[in-house]
Formats: sequence, structure tokens, C-alpha cells
Amino acid sequence: MRVWHAWMCAALASVAAAAPDVAFHKACASNDVKTVVSILKVAPGVLNEIGPEGGQTCLMRAVLFGAKGVVTYLLSSTNVDVTIGEKDGYTPLHGAGFQGRAEIAKILIAHGLDPLHQHEDGYAPIHRAAWGGERRHTETVYAFLNAGVPADLKAGDGRTALEMTHSPATVRVLTEHGASGGGL
Repeated sequence: MRVWHAWMCAALASVAAAAPDVAFHKACASNDVKTVVSILKVAPGVLNEIGPEGGQTCLMRAVLFGAKGVVTYLLSSTNVDVTIGEKDGYTPLHGAGFQGRAEIAKILIAHGLDPLHQHEDGYAPIHRAAWGGERRHTETVYAFLNAGVPADLKAGDGRTALEMTHSPATVRVLTEHGASGGGL
């Protein structure tokens, strides 16, 4: 067992040394915390690097793929830069909203990310969550509301999440939290 473990660590180290960003970002997306930790030990410089796919840091990639374990590890055990956006400038909390990652949104908010932050396109994370039609998007809208985001928060174009959503469940959650007008 020890021989295998030593061999595996050596193999990871050689992969990380040869192409740390590829292996690292793959581990970030697949919620492979052990590999993330191993690669950061031998190649700490990859922590905030933009990966080869999607123009994202490991944190952003983990957020988008719903890799809660990696997100939690990066925020609690490293000095990951939470302000680095992906290629279009969307930061992790916007990614959590867009993908409908309620648990990850809660973790990011608890770590100090601002749920009211509006991207240069005028939208806040709650608006991105409201665009989605799946249950996970409604749960993410709910998480933002519970974090203090006003139900009638206006985007840059003057519309609210209620006016943007096509989900009856999201309409219900927003109206239960005081949103008025618009919707469906």
C-alpha cells in the first residue's frame, strides 16, 4: 500500500510538473480535493492561474462544476484570489448564480463575497440565478434572498429578477420575499 501511495504521489508530481494547470483544473472541476492539495504542494503557482479551458481559475471552475469540496478547501486553506473573473469577467458568485449552485453561493457569501455585486453588464448574481429554470436555480435565488439581497433588486436595465424569470417556482419564492410586478 505504501509503495502504491508513493508511486501515486510521484506520478501526480510528474503530471503537475509537466502540465500543472491541466491536471489542476481537471481536479478542480471533478471535485478531487486530494489531487488539488497534492498539485498545490508541488506547484503552488497554479492556484490563481487561468486554466486552459474556459479562461477560468480553479476556484471559478470548481464553482461552475459544483465542486463544493474544492471550493471549501480553496477558501479555507489557501489564499485564493476570489476577485479573478473568468474570460468575460464574471466572478465566482456570478458563476454560482448562473449555474444554480445554492450551497456554493452560501459558502462564497459566508467567505465575504458580495451578493449585491453587479457585473459591468448590469446583472447581479440573483438575476443570473433567476434566468435558470431548474430547481437548483430557484434554490439559489432563495439563498441570495436569505443573504439579504432585496427581492426587487434592479439590474442595469431596470428589470428585477421577477421580471426576468420564466420559472413558476422562482416567481413564488420572489413574491414570498416581497417582489412585486412583472414575472411570467
